Amino acid sequence: TYTVDIFSASCILYYVISEGSHPFGKSLQRQANILLGAYSLDCLQPEKHEDVIARELIEKMIAKDPQKRPSAKHVLKHPFFWSLEKQLQFFQVETFAPLKKTEA
Repeated sequence: TYTVDIFSASCILYYVISEGSHPFGKSLQRQANILLGAYSLDCLQPEKHEDVIARELIEKMIAKDPQKRPSAKHVLKHPFFWSLEKQLQFFQVETFAPLKKTEA
């Protein structure tokens, strides 16, 4: 099913971003951690913009409940895959939109 592919893609994505770490730990504990849903994204830095966006995406993709995982179409539309310019435009609009509504 596509949910297994999404799960696998999230592990690969984290591996690439973290330069070699697996979200479910070392190989000896990995299978048990997957079954328990016990993951760690500690290699992602909370002060780094790209890592904050990646964390949100990866957490959705490795959801323990396969039905809660996004489709590939939704994954590819995630802000992680947007250019920095598009991300900034989006956040500027989202940040200032409520201000414009209340000023009128």
